[in-house]
Amino acid sequence: MNTFTVNGIKKKNVQTFPSLYGRILYDFNAERNDELTVPAGECVILFAHHDYEWYIAKTIPHYERPGLIPVSYVQLLDVVTNIPYGDPPKDIINRERLPTVEEWKHSRALLKASAEDLNQTHNNNINIVHNNNNSTNIKNSGGLSNNNSTAL
Repeated sequence: MNTFTVNGIKKKNVQTFPSLYGRILYDFNAERNDELTVPAGECVILFAHHDYEWYIAKTIPHYERPGLIPVSYVQLLDVVTNIPYGDPPKDIINRERLPTVEEWKHSRALLKASAEDLNQTHNNNINIVHNNNNSTNIKNSGGLSNNNSTAL
């Protein structure tokens, strides 16, 4: 992982993982709240796998929460050419380094914590200054922006 600096404080960059792209072969009806109901023909982005049997996926272009779908229900496609891969899913998962569910969840937790750190740092650097003429300025006292003052 790389690091970056905000106001002199070193922060860790969160490792990002590759994703895969595919099309649903058969209607899948969720039986649990962590599964994703998806009709045949729908395109999906695949974020992670569980024991090469389940994917964590989101449909395209819908924006619902990610959910589990069986690997056997997905035809993996090359994202550029839209041509199906000829290799078995396990080989593609390994070659493309699709993370396990545990790795993906850990990465998301780090990303969320990193975003919260940046938001807190940003909020700590903003001062509101009230002027005598009843106007208000927001002054950035460091680090995250080149814009030092904004009048309201």
